[in-house]
Amino acid sequence: MENVLIMAGGRSSRMRSSTNSSIHKALLAVFDVPLIELNLLYAVFHKFNKIWISIAAAEEELINHVKQLRINYMQNLKIDINIIIEKEPLGTIGAAQFVGIDDDDLLVLNVDNLLNLDLNTLLNSHLHADAVMTIASHHEPFKVPFGQLVVQGNTILDYLEKPEQMILVSSGTYVLSRIARDLIREDYKNRQIDIPHLCKDLLAKGLRVHSFFHESIWIDINDNETLKRMREMKKWPLIDEIIKFRRELNLCF
Repeated sequence: MENVLIMAGGRSSRMRSSTNSSIHKALLAVFDVPLIELNLLYAVFHKFNKIWISIAAAEEELINHVKQLRINYMQNLKIDINIIIEKEPLGTIGAAQFVGIDDDDLLVLNVDNLLNLDLNTLLNSHLHADAVMTIASHHEPFKVPFGQLVVQGNTILDYLEKPEQMILVSSGTYVLSRIARDLIREDYKNRQIDIPHLCKDLLAKGLRVHSFFHESIWIDINDNETLKRMREMKKWPLIDEIIKFRRELNLCF
């Protein structure tokens, strides 16, 4: 398997509003590297050599930046980068229909989700699970805004004031089999589809969707607060390795 799809097709409205900037979040830098290139490096570091990047047609600055990355990475590393231009919004997974028809499994990354996960471990889990789609998942803490009652029948056993609960959530990283991509291509041709709808459609057909649980560092960079928190993080082992990898290959364009 060699194909990776990086989803950068959103309009970055929340981030632009939060930072009072016209720059798409994919071009914002963390660890002195734009998010779009950090995701690209993440894939290349794990030996993927065919990259697809989905971008909205209106995002000319981002498109031009990726075109330059494509030239540099092809010249230096022989990495094949393909740009999918979304003339109309295709949702969080619709762009997968444009990845090579004859290719098998496809790894999907979201440009604003960063995690400290070995992608090959995720892929191996998917292959052994015999599933049509695998969703990387982790526990995320959520604070209940009310007092929680613990009851047995009508008897209160405990009163927990605004407790924090750990909820299993999607990490925004997936593996799609050819079957899953064929469904998108056939049922949602040139139309919008989001990951939850794809998951429900696959389950409705009696197909297996696999959860790959991990405990890696994960962050969803969607506003100025999370961007600042990301920039202040001092320890992120895998990204540290990726930045070192970039320097060693003289990829500081």
